[in-house]
Amino acid sequence: MRIPSFRAPRFHWSSGNVLNDCTEYFITQYLDHFNWNIPKELNSNTYKQRYFVCGGESWKPNDPIWFYTGNEADVTLYINATGLMWENYATYNAIMVFAEHRYFGQSIPFPVDKMLANPSLYLQWLSSDQALADYAVLIETLTTAWNSTSSAVIGFGGSYGGMLCSWFRLKCSFFFVSFSFFLFKLSKKRFSFQYPQWVDGCIAGSAPIMGFMGLHPPVDDNYYAQIETYDCSAAVSHFFFFKLKKKKKKRKTAKNNIRHAWPVIFDWAKTQQGRNKLQEIFKWCVPLLTESEASGIADWVSSAISSMAMGSYPYPSSYMLDGQGYLPSYPLQSSCNQFLSQDLTTNNVSLLTAMRELAGVFYNYSGTEQCYVDLNVTYYLTHKQESEYLYNEALISFSWGYLYCTYIVLVSGQDGVNDMFWYQPWNVTQTIESCQQSYGVTPRPYWASVNYGGWGIKGQISNVVFSNGQFDPWRGGGVNVNLSDSAFAINTGNVGHHMDLMFSNPQYDPQSVIAARKFELNNIATWINAKSKFAL
Repeated sequence: MRIPSFRAPRFHWSSGNVLNDCTEYFITQYLDHFNWNIPKELNSNTYKQRYFVCGGESWKPNDPIWFYTGNEADVTLYINATGLMWENYATYNAIMVFAEHRYFGQSIPFPVDKMLANPSLYLQWLSSDQALADYAVLIETLTTAWNSTSSAVIGFGGSYGGMLCSWFRLKCSFFFVSFSFFLFKLSKKRFSFQYPQWVDGCIAGSAPIMGFMGLHPPVDDNYYAQIETYDCSAAVSHFFFFKLKKKKKKRKTAKNNIRHAWPVIFDWAKTQQGRNKLQEIFKWCVPLLTESEASGIADWVSSAISSMAMGSYPYPSSYMLDGQGYLPSYPLQSSCNQFLSQDLTTNNVSLLTAMRELAGVFYNYSGTEQCYVDLNVTYYLTHKQESEYLYNEALISFSWGYLYCTYIVLVSGQDGVNDMFWYQPWNVTQTIESCQQSYGVTPRPYWASVNYGGWGIKGQISNVVFSNGQFDPWRGGGVNVNLSDSAFAINTGNVGHHMDLMFSNPQYDPQSVIAARKFELNNIATWINAKSKFAL
């Protein structure tokens, strides 16, 4: 099973080192905010959470506080990426706080070897509810210490961070009646809604809070693969990209080539002779000795397609590459056009070579890779000395996998008909078995919709702007309609993952993104003004 993953924001169009304008702090947080008992295996029920305070040169008590709800990576990456905050905080006389999510960056409660050996014990406090409680405690602590209990607190978050930010704004508990998928009878359920009193408004970029089971209406299980396919075959109309416009026939050719490649990979993976050919064509660093290892190349290519689809920006970007290099503008569209616009379905070697070149745009961004290898999480977590970068990537993948297997069970399927992938429908039973094997936990696939409300929050949530890019695959699980008279959905046009949160680029920013940022800032002003009217 390939776990759907976000990519954390990376260094992206930042001018200079903005960390120089920040101060690092740590706060002691309860490991478990909802349980007074300390497990006998632990000596303490607390851990150190990291956060940064940035900017605020002319800030004074009770002026606005802009709060980033950190997600699945080192918080310094979000500090360097979130240009919407950096470019506008001074206009609103705000001070910025960037909070690190528990179990990521330097906010890890336990040694990695313990978490790896017994994830069901040591990762059990890794959850979105615990993270939201951390943020609420941090905001209360800071506003009290700064004598600023009347400050308007404005939340910002992208991707999973955007989900957290929007959940912050959910109103107090209420009852509803629905069909219970577990008890098979009508029953009352209570939403455990969160902390709207601590955040007065939220900018939630690319936040797929409607990507879960149990919603009414239900989400399309295959939305992610369908939007990736749309991206590959799209003719981008940005002003400098006209040269990549293709006739409809050529646009279909790329996705047909990709769709044809998967069965070749799976068929060749069945024999050692075929595996040797795959190793040679894909320039794999190590021998492919089993069918499972060789079939994994399909997931490896698919992951590159996913990252490039999210990274659909109108300029070269380091966003998806951890600041290590740059992808070209609109990397998936340009790669599909460059390598797969001619019919290759009658020549398997040429077809798979083109697939390698497609994936290489992402994996070989430096142009220096001589061969490829997949990320083995367990190996790199126990061999940090070989590559600190891969160790950090493995740690993010390990911790995100646990979140996926507990709270963030996002649906992910593909039918091979309406998308360009192989047939692999969403299978909740397989997901449960995989999570049990990997982490010793059993997912509750309906819990996110029960706990956070799904479409039941329509008319109940307020002061949120949900933004989605047309080329972002997570758009299909996001909020694309207004949820109330102050919870808006906006489309940022033909771009990828929450580009509106990033640093502006006057040369290449499309008008759709410029307009989205203006709309967001206008709403922020409204929320700040509303708070000032009722300040104590």
